[in-house]
Order: sequence, then C-alpha cells, then structure tokens
Amino acid sequence: MKYASLILLLFGLLFHTSTAQSQTGPPIEWQKIDWAPVKPNGPLGDIVPVTAQTQAESGEDWWYAHENIYDAAENHIGYITTGYATWINKTFVSKGCTSNSLNTKIPNCRTGEDASRRFGVTRATVARYDLSGKMVWCRAFNLGTFSNVIQTSTKDGFIAIGETNSVTDLAKYTPSTTSQNVDWLSYNPTAAAPTDIFDRCGGYPNPVQRHMNVVKIDNDGNVVWNYLYGIEAYDAPNDGLIAATTRSIGTDLVEGPWGNLRCVGSATDLADNGVKKVFVVDLDMQTGYVNSMNLFGQAGTDSEAKAIALSDQNNTYAVTGYMGYTGATRSRAFASLLSPAPAFNNPAVLNPFWTVYADDFDSRIKTSD
Repeated sequence: MKYASLILLLFGLLFHTSTAQSQTGPPIEWQKIDWAPVKPNGPLGDIVPVTAQTQAESGEDWWYAHENIYDAAENHIGYITTGYATWINKTFVSKGCTSNSLNTKIPNCRTGEDASRRFGVTRATVARYDLSGKMVWCRAFNLGTFSNVIQTSTKDGFIAIGETNSVTDLAKYTPSTTSQNVDWLSYNPTAAAPTDIFDRCGGYPNPVQRHMNVVKIDNDGNVVWNYLYGIEAYDAPNDGLIAATTRSIGTDLVEGPWGNLRCVGSATDLADNGVKKVFVVDLDMQTGYVNSMNLFGQAGTDSEAKAIALSDQNNTYAVTGYMGYTGATRSRAFASLLSPAPAFNNPAVLNPFWTVYADDFDSRIKTSD
C-alpha cells in the first residue's frame, strides 16, 4: 500500500570557501506519513456512519500537491494538501447510481489487493496541516482525484481542481444522510442556469464520463460550492446526454486579478473526431459560475494543459503542457500566453496570443564546436 507523505525541508544556501568541498543536502525538519483518518462503515448504499481507521486498514492514499497557508497578516501558519484516498472493500450507491464495482476476480497486486482486500472506491481528498505536520482535518469529496489546490487571496478558504465521475455531491454526506437525499452536482452553472444536472447513472451504452471538478471549501473544509465543467453545452431536451458522455479533466488553476479563477486541463473535441484539446475555463471565484470557456490545440492531435500561472504584473497567463502538431511524430511540450482581460461571455479572450513548442526551443540550442 502507498500512503500520503508530506515532507518539510529546511532550505539553506551552503557557502563554501573552496569549490572542492562537497555540499550536503538540506536537512529534513519533519516528515509525516498519513492515511485517510476515517472509513465508511455503512452498508452498500450509505457511506455512514464513519469510524476511525488504522494504517493497516487503510487503502491507497496519495498527495499530489501542497501549498503554504497564510493568515490575513501574511504569516505562514500551515499547509494545505490535495490528492486522493481509497477505502478498501467499499462501493457507494447514491440515488441508485453505483460508484464502482468491486473486483471479484483474481486480486490485482498492482492495487494492493488480496483475497480479502479489494481496492474499493477512490475519492478526491483535501487535508490541512499545521506547521509541525499535525493533520488539522481531512475531507473526502467526490469520486476521483484532485490535482492541485490554492488558498484564496482573501484567506476565506481553498479551491481544489481535478476530475470526477460523480453525479451527486458526495462531500455533503453526514451521519444522518441517506443515499437518496444528497444533492446532484450542477454542470457548467451560470446565474441564468445554475442547476443543470446529469440525473442518470450513465451505464452502457451511455456512460457518464469524468468531468473537470472544481470545489471551493472554507477554512474548516466545508463545501462552499462544488461543480462539474465541460466544453459541451447542456442539452436540456436530452438531460445533458452529450455533455454527460463527453470527458473533461482539470489539472491546475490560478486566481485572477478581477475576482476570477482561470482553470486548465483538457476536454474531448467532438468536432475534431474526439481528440483531446487544451480546455480553459474562467470562473467567478465567489459563486463558481462560468464566465467563459474555450478549447485550443492542433487539429487531429491530443493536447492537455498541465499548469497555469499569472505574471507578477497581471498582464499575461502562461499555460504549459503537451500538444501534438502537424508534422510531429509525437506530442511536444508547449507554452502559451493568454490575455488576463475579463472573460465574461467572451471565449475569444481564452485563445492564446501565441504558442511555442519544444522543437522551437530545440532549434535555438547550439552545441559547442
């Protein structure tokens, strides 16, 4: 089994009077290995009640990213982490939709299974630590994973991004919650259409695909908003069938200069034979409502954004990832610049000023004679 590990290093610059002296690595101030602290004990159909679980009882837990936490005076007060946690031998049913089916065949050693331990369900997870490495709280959200998390500039909480195949808001289960009275997750919410949902389980022949999932929580880990996002418009007459069965994922996000979030990842482009394109979504940070969204990339080839950053001068967004392009035998790394201008109902703002590829960088490298 694997367990989430958070390590804090004391970084220091070691000065030496002699270039012949070797340098030692930075010392470890503390190291903490954790697992999901609680487990669902309810029968199939409910994930409650929950009880504490030991390390031996836990499944696979993994942190993908962490950020420093600051108070209003900009004092460093802790860390926020995100990734996923699993519960062995558990599968959830919500509003009649089963989260996953447990493996009943030969145990898969790659996921730590044996005859009595089946991999179970995976849920996107966020945890808060203090400066000494003590876990303050740990919260599980929708089925799937989170890839990154940020603290808001107003210090009122955190926002995580990832992907999920949930259609209901599993983060809102409580000890009195049953599988039938949780909320559906809204898709591409706006002020005009805040409650479009996928009220289907999505089995064969129309399985619900994973979607970009962005969740805002307060400083105690309670949900403020929790939504799904994708490039396809919600088809109300068909209960969002096309949108539900079109995949999108979230990989990174950054707070913008005008109360917005700029989120990136990838989404299937049905107009281009279903290849993945770079997916950019601009959201209102307080409500999670969509301001605008867009795709970009080369025709006929898969692309995905992995990271986004805002310049110190708030004058450009930098987006990086991988992208295929005409004449390439495989995907190359790319970097694009996007405008920071308000994107409300203006998807053109989300097109890049320019994009360069790894080959463009390589062509400028000259070996010594």
